[in-house]
Amino acid sequence: MSGRLHDDEVDVPPALVRRLLAAQHPQWADRPLTVAGEWGTDHAMYRLGDDLVVRLPRIGWAVKAVAAEQRWLPVLGP
Repeated sequence: MSGRLHDDEVDVPPALVRRLLAAQHPQWADRPLTVAGEWGTDHAMYRLGDDLVVRLPRIGWAVKAVAAEQRWLPVLGP
């Protein structure tokens, strides 16, 4: 897991990811959770089992990037 890069960065520990999964996606809450290598500057990433990734914004301005990705995925996806 990377150290803090921004003064106003949100801490995203594994316990928070587990709580979010339990509340929002209980069907995946018991899957193995591991840090997905080094994080980027704007998102925290965890592997969820062998086939999924949890990616959460670490900084407020990264939320806009997620919204843009969500708009483009249906256009670019299979």
